[in-house]
Amino acid sequence: MALAAAERDLTPQARLLRDEVAVNRGAALDLLQPPGTALWSEAEPFAGKPAYAELWFPSERAPAIASVKWNTRFDAASAVAIEAWQDGAWRQVADLPTAADGRGIRRAANAWTFSPALTARALRLRIDAIANLDPAVLHRAEWQVRGDGDLGQALFAPEGLAVRCPAAFNTVELPATVPVEIGLRRAGAASTVRVEVACTTPGGAPCGVADQAWDAELGDPTTKAIQLAFPVQGPYAVTVSVRDRDRDVLLARKRLLVGVRDPALAGSGPVPPLEAPGRPIPSFAERVATQGTVWGTELSQCTFSLRRTPGADAFRRIKAVGGEQVFSVLTYESFEPLPGVYNLAAFDRLVAQAEANGIGLTVGLWRWDFGGPTQWWLADELMADRAGRTAGGWNCQFSVFSQRHRQHARRAVEVLVGRYLNSPAVWAWHPHPYGMVDHDGHGIVDGSPAARAAWARFLEGRHRTLEALNRAHQASHAAWDAVPVPQPLWEGDGVDLAASCRSLDLRPAWIDWLDFYHDGLEGMRREMMATVRRLDPRRGIDGTNASSGIGHADRAFADLVEHNAFSGDQGLNNLNHLRRYVAKRRFGIPLRLEDIASVTIGRGFDAGSIVDRCDWDVFLLAQLGADHFSYVFPTWDASPFWDRVFANPRARPGQGGAGRRHPLPPRRLAALVPHRHPQRALPLRGHRHPALVADGRAVGGAVGARAMAGALFRRLPGGRVRPAQGAVRRRFAGAAGGDGRPPGGLGRGRRQAGADRRRRRAHPRPPRPALGTASPARLRPA
Repeated sequence: MALAAAERDLTPQARLLRDEVAVNRGAALDLLQPPGTALWSEAEPFAGKPAYAELWFPSERAPAIASVKWNTRFDAASAVAIEAWQDGAWRQVADLPTAADGRGIRRAANAWTFSPALTARALRLRIDAIANLDPAVLHRAEWQVRGDGDLGQALFAPEGLAVRCPAAFNTVELPATVPVEIGLRRAGAASTVRVEVACTTPGGAPCGVADQAWDAELGDPTTKAIQLAFPVQGPYAVTVSVRDRDRDVLLARKRLLVGVRDPALAGSGPVPPLEAPGRPIPSFAERVATQGTVWGTELSQCTFSLRRTPGADAFRRIKAVGGEQVFSVLTYESFEPLPGVYNLAAFDRLVAQAEANGIGLTVGLWRWDFGGPTQWWLADELMADRAGRTAGGWNCQFSVFSQRHRQHARRAVEVLVGRYLNSPAVWAWHPHPYGMVDHDGHGIVDGSPAARAAWARFLEGRHRTLEALNRAHQASHAAWDAVPVPQPLWEGDGVDLAASCRSLDLRPAWIDWLDFYHDGLEGMRREMMATVRRLDPRRGIDGTNASSGIGHADRAFADLVEHNAFSGDQGLNNLNHLRRYVAKRRFGIPLRLEDIASVTIGRGFDAGSIVDRCDWDVFLLAQLGADHFSYVFPTWDASPFWDRVFANPRARPGQGGAGRRHPLPPRRLAALVPHRHPQRALPLRGHRHPALVADGRAVGGAVGARAMAGALFRRLPGGRVRPAQGAVRRRFAGAAGGDGRPPGGLGRGRRQAGADRRRRRAHPRPPRPALGTASPARLRPA
């Protein structure tokens, strides 16, 4: 049945305005898109100022809008007004009513009906207050606009505007100007338009280049070439807008990322620092000795992309509840979006905000390129699967065996450290290395050309002859480069995943692959940490995300000790707990503890389970004596975790000595955990990580926390587990001391750790598996 006139769906003729910057393989990004294909997101989260979401109607006639509706994702907008574009200006037409939800958060309505219908060329939401309920930024999606009237022909189509840079990789070297070509052709009813060009940094700040504008008659394709003289190195966002001159309607907007490269900065010489030397910068150890456990949170969800940057309100809020440090990193493609062009403005702003609020920063680089390969100039350096195919999302990473990638990675760390070497607001670095996460089960297979060539060299160096290799692998390979990447136990059709996660993979080919791959991972980590230490011997090096013992565990820990780095893991399963314990007890490594969960009710937790999660975090802090705690993906409105753990003075380090606060000691555990739940233990969560075995090497691949359950834990009703104390003491003694005695107090220090290492070298133990083993055939269901 046809809709009534007032119910006509006008959504297909609307265009949603996005405010983004993307590397986008060198192409211009269309910022005016159909609402059904685009997701609007807040560009400056936690800014303490209004955010705007706009819908335009580039049609011959203005619509008579009867109603508008949208869906909200993630956080809650609690103060929203609707504005309309009329007579060349935004005019407020409605304040949306609010109502309290079950957690007491006032949420603005997500729909409005105009009576009488509103005639306007555009609508926008002005969002004045946002409740922080989720780690992601505020999103608006699934718009629906209904109204009356025939809007006529579209005035313009996106293909009528073309924006490109003819320079290689959109980049020129100082002091040359950046050429930009703007193509126009008639693509609808509009005939005369106004073209506007604005240049900013990716974060939207002015960059010293004046705006340009001119009128143009649409007809046959025309191209106008302009030259943009940017004053200093860096990426710049060139935004081209097309407006209908007579109707004052935004018809199209595209944004192109261009770069200006400083040959000295992109080379190998010293990096000019942001600040002059002179102010004192304590080491991380001195900081902990003075103030005790560093209490921090994370704002990386605000800085992963080129455009997003956290507002100063976030720093003020964290400081107000006693937060001392913020962990904030850029993705690799956001820091070096074009070859040799570095995005320094993003960290410059973070350093200024941290300094103004008296908060320390951990700054660094993240590895995954979820939309990639956006750095198309390095597309040949990506990891690949066993068949040589590259992928996106979580699997879009550069191969650690690519020397070209490692050259860029090394220089990026040099630029990062050199830039902020004299900035006291920076407390620690996160090279890890170059944002690398070294999970054993996730992303361990690399079939790229660089990895395959290195694999052949590794096998030849280990086995010496093909005959020896074939005997070890029970194979008949005719050449070193013909040896395939072995298939993990958990891959393939018909594999019993649960069984694979309870089994150690001790196939000789897989052991060779683990040794080879971890050599690459750990070699790159050492290279990045050594790069930091060559420039900065004092600040902390943040070993986050699985650096606590994955791979060659002893060697990974020894590398952290050698470079005065500290250890930590995301995730709170018992396997990670064991790794933290080994790092602290056996190696004397300062410990970083973080919770990666979005710990708020309704996001994987209910009112009961979130109490367990909060108490578990405090238990780990107290038991392990953490030197640094990080609340990852912080939520603070109606968040039991924020109130109970992060902002709760009872969960903070105690006073000791001459007013000094020390790391949380075990004896304060009873006081720090106010609620006890007998027989309620946290469930073990299976992960594809290896178990730690007696020779200090992790060999599981598909083995996770559940793989240790038989030895360390006994099962309770309902699938929960609790420690089997005798097994815990025996296993911890074997992992932490090697002499059969239960471990003593935590943090014995580096001198004792060195004695332990010397004793182990003099009296090595033969390797023995900690768990049962299984062949691929045994993992197939009967």
